[in-house]
Amino acid sequence: MISDKSFLVTGSSGYIGSVLRARIEAMGARAIGVDKMPPKDDATDGQIFDLCDSALTSKVMTDHSPGCVIHAGTHSAIAYRDDFLRAFKEDACALVNILEALRAVPETRLIFYSSSYVYSGLDPDVVVDEGSTLNPRHNFGVAKSFFERLIRGTHPSSVIFRLSSVFGHGPQKHPNAVAAMATECIEHGRLTVWGEGRRRMQYIYLDDVVSSTLEGATLPPGVYNLGGRGHTTVADTAARIAEFFGASTEFLREKREGETLPAMNIGKLREASAEQHLTALEVALPRYLAEFHRE
Repeated sequence: MISDKSFLVTGSSGYIGSVLRARIEAMGARAIGVDKMPPKDDATDGQIFDLCDSALTSKVMTDHSPGCVIHAGTHSAIAYRDDFLRAFKEDACALVNILEALRAVPETRLIFYSSSYVYSGLDPDVVVDEGSTLNPRHNFGVAKSFFERLIRGTHPSSVIFRLSSVFGHGPQKHPNAVAAMATECIEHGRLTVWGEGRRRMQYIYLDDVVSSTLEGATLPPGVYNLGGRGHTTVADTAARIAEFFGASTEFLREKREGETLPAMNIGKLREASAEQHLTALEVALPRYLAEFHRE
């Protein structure tokens, strides 16, 4: 049971990490948060330091002896796009320090967020699974695929989630596609879409990410695709959001659309999962937009 475990959550002031920490505490378990930035809420237990400090990373592991470490404190795809070397250096340093600290407790579960960007460079019209041969061309995918191999080679009891595009209520520090579209509708009464909106996305609801992550504490070790059900165009998602807010839609055909990543097969996770945490977009999106509208 979750309440019987203790968790260390890195990036605990961030988008996913803060929601994870709050959910863990609400379920009666202990959550030790670690982040470079202080939390915006009244978290009951937290450590403010940089994971690139190897001594402090080792100390927090020794002092708290968590049964599960959830590593959500990494740079975004945008950071890797804008400054690959800095983002990679910091993420690699933090991960190595965590793995070194875990050498003394090999049975401790490490949960790591990789990304659907590991599939960049593959045919976007072919559905991919965890056994697909990787040849990433996006900086974020290059880094995440390397980190996956490093983790599997040094801490084989880990669970790695290849995460698709997340939307949901949380403290967003980086641009979020769905949130940006909702904000534009509210502030301007219109929604602009780059190009023809043909780019396809695999969105996943934040609540589902959190639920699946917590179940990761008991899943068999390995790599799992963690994406939503469906591979939808930006134009279709924009139409749903615009209709919800009663806004108009404008296509900026001179603008270049982003890359379409292949749709991820989520069958491995669904077979291993005791619960079905993945909510259909047509159900999750209006739920989120209603929350967004009340803010």
